[in-house]
Amino acid sequence: VLFWIVFAFGVLALAFFALAVASITYTYCDKDAENRASFSSYKHIFDFGGENSLGRENFVKFLYSFESARCWNGDGFTFLKIQCKPEALARISNASENPSSTWYRGDELNDMQKKAAEFAFTIYSNPNISAPQFDKNHLFYFAHIRFYHSTLYIFDSTVLMYDTQNHILYFGNSDT
Repeated sequence: VLFWIVFAFGVLALAFFALAVASITYTYCDKDAENRASFSSYKHIFDFGGENSLGRENFVKFLYSFESARCWNGDGFTFLKIQCKPEALARISNASENPSSTWYRGDELNDMQKKAAEFAFTIYSNPNISAPQFDKNHLFYFAHIRFYHSTLYIFDSTVLMYDTQNHILYFGNSDT
């Protein structure tokens, strides 16, 4: 009986030690990452929407990427600025005409969707991040506008936005 008590205590102590090491490692090794995004990590963005997707073949390069350090619960901020081929615009504009499309013209968004888009790109103040400016004379297409809110504020938002003039795809994900 004494053997099993000592054995159980040893297993619990080992588990606690492993948890403490993992916690310390996660805390000190998870740092903000600038310009380290890879296509393989974010290729799912180009597949979003099925037949209405941008298509992986329209990826050119990352112009800027920022991934903040994550909390244990996953809270953080991700911002991607991706150069796309002009052919992506044709796919998006054709898709937006379809009522079941996943792409929406920026001038047709409701107030809550606009607030969610602004939240996704402006929650983290970093002088290096040139978040898109919402201009009434500048056409944007939006997709994957997902947000959670309380009656007072938005606290989680993921937005995929395409700038038609510059052929830039913006991805903003804010979890707070």
